[in-house]
Amino acid sequence: MQESMKPNENFKTNDHKIISESKTKSEKDTGVEKRHDVMITFTKAESNPGLQDKFKTTVRSMFRFARRPVNLHILGDEKSKEIARSILLEAADSSKYQVDTLRLKHNNPPKFV
Repeated sequence: MQESMKPNENFKTNDHKIISESKTKSEKDTGVEKRHDVMITFTKAESNPGLQDKFKTTVRSMFRFARRPVNLHILGDEKSKEIARSILLEAADSSKYQVDTLRLKHNNPPKFV
């Protein structure tokens, strides 16, 4: 097997070759740190413990390997957003991240007549 074709060479958990640590030229010039924007659809989680476990795994992994701040946008029903909130707070508590702002918005606010 060729040297460059070794399986999983870049995917070792303690060898972060996949994620570049260097800042881009524009970051160096402006001094502004780029952020990752991540949007996740998380619905009907109340009745789906498997989905909740997958979301926990996703969030923990993202927090563990991200090299830049993460703006996480969650789309879903109100109960699912509350579940996501508790998972995020728990995951941030055990990582280098903290939850800075957590806003839950109602997509269709009631109209008062």
